[in-house]
Amino acid sequence: MKLNLSGLSIYIVFGKDKEKYNISKDKSPISMYTEEGEIEYWFEISSILKNEEVIFDNVKYIHLSVYNHGKYTISPVKDRTYIHKFFSELSSLTGTENFTYSNIETFGFKSDTGILFIDDDKKDHYEIQLKFKSQIVILHHFLSFVHLRKIKITDKTVQEIQLKNNSEKIMLEKNNIKLHEDEEVVSTYYLKKRVAWDENNRTVNISTKFVITNFRIMQDVWCYPVLFDKKPSGILGKPLDVNIEKILSNSIINFTHDEYDDVFALNVKNTTSSSTTSSGGTNAVSFYGVGVNQELHSYAGKSEASESGDIVFMSKGKIFFTWNKFVDPKGIVEMIKSAKKQFKSQDEKMPEPQVSLSDDDPLKILKKRYASGEISQEEFQKIKEDLV
Repeated sequence: MKLNLSGLSIYIVFGKDKEKYNISKDKSPISMYTEEGEIEYWFEISSILKNEEVIFDNVKYIHLSVYNHGKYTISPVKDRTYIHKFFSELSSLTGTENFTYSNIETFGFKSDTGILFIDDDKKDHYEIQLKFKSQIVILHHFLSFVHLRKIKITDKTVQEIQLKNNSEKIMLEKNNIKLHEDEEVVSTYYLKKRVAWDENNRTVNISTKFVITNFRIMQDVWCYPVLFDKKPSGILGKPLDVNIEKILSNSIINFTHDEYDDVFALNVKNTTSSSTTSSGGTNAVSFYGVGVNQELHSYAGKSEASESGDIVFMSKGKIFFTWNKFVDPKGIVEMIKSAKKQFKSQDEKMPEPQVSLSDDDPLKILKKRYASGEISQEEFQKIKEDLV
């Protein structure tokens, strides 16, 4: 049964498969890391309903494949065969697949029955029955993070900006990662922060992407499902105690060059390698890639830069925003300042004409006579009109 309240769909499930959902047995999903940086998960399921009808007989797994920076797919698997694919974005499709596919529009969970709901762009509704609560916790937290991130990076908040060489005002959706038609990427940087270790002693990373454009500064965040497993240990290794997905979504921040007054490098120190810097007091591995008007993949290894430090943005005498432990911070600051120079200052105002009345000014004398009661209001107005 489906209820619709003010555009929100709420599903009430009377599932015959409810007894197959195990809330007591702890069983981790199968996982695998690939050399390309992809992480694959296999979650055990008992059935799939499409528009309330059972489909895909004997399907045993849901396969989750997660890529860098916002890409993932969900696929029912039967005898190691992928029989359908739900894409996070249709742009992920290469055109060579020999199975059906659809784009994920919305999703949801019914925690007491362990059912994952997916509504796709083909107007089909799927109900996927998972077997183990320990597995659905990971999938639920990951998809919740994906949902919160999508809200942030597609936000429609419009900010008005104006450049010195253009009298027309530009209406910019400043939180949307999609570039404005007149916007160009100046440089892109990546940082991977190690925050935990899983049961196989593999590191759990949060990837942060920093982008400088001619209009704004952009910071995006991405993580893998293993972060939400209750078994990893480390700084953020307890997803049941803290809302990590909300913490991460709050780290997605964009602002235009006219929102801060100044930017400078702080705590600059000599360095020999970009792969040994730390961030936020944690053990971290940083990878930086730099491109001019294009995006390049990050790389590891020695950096030609001899300095590292923090990049601090100031507004009205206070710290507005900080990037920690960047290689070549002085060079990056100069690049940012160059982009900022094209903006009209928000503090620039047309000088108002100064009116100064000397002691012998007739109008000033008239005002004094009226203030002292020497003349009435009617006399004051009549004399003032004669003076003007």
